[in-house]
Amino acid sequence: MNYLRPNLKRGNYTEEEQLMIIKLHGELGNKWSMIAASLTRRIDNDIKKTTGRSPEEVHQE
Repeated sequence: MNYLRPNLKRGNYTEEEQLMIIKLHGELGNKWSMIAASLTRRIDNDIKKTTGRSPEEVHQE
């Protein structure tokens, strides 16, 4: 839990979020903070960690 920002969302990504990450990564490249700004309550480091994994691995978190 992030105590400075308790409203952050951690863990599993919805299918919509995964598709948005894939789309934005294709358009923006490795600009994680810009991608995170497009997703509600997600941080850039979490998004960066998920891009190298398959959707099945992301759902198992």
